[in-house]
Amino acid sequence: MQIGRPLEVYQNPVNTFVAQFLGNPQMNMLKGTVALQDGGAFLRVCGSSIELPAQALPELRKYAGRAVIVGVRAEDMYNVEPAPLQERLVRIPAQVIAVEPLGA
Repeated sequence: MQIGRPLEVYQNPVNTFVAQFLGNPQMNMLKGTVALQDGGAFLRVCGSSIELPAQALPELRKYAGRAVIVGVRAEDMYNVEPAPLQERLVRIPAQVIAVEPLGA
């Protein structure tokens, strides 16, 4: 499916199979849609709307209105309380169903 340095393949998988194959636990896959609005691109996922980087807009145009799958690794999720300094964080309501403490 994909050949490359382990970290490169881990960080930039070419498809959902590779993304879920590497890593323990597996990458979380979220279904969403891409929307173009007010000159920007947004990901609509889990009842939230996440503004996507402006530099990605040319590439994202072809996905406008289409279903997409977004991969999120567990180590990139945090349980944080709202605070003024954290206003740029993306918040998606979620429920934790399992925790597997494996260390750093």
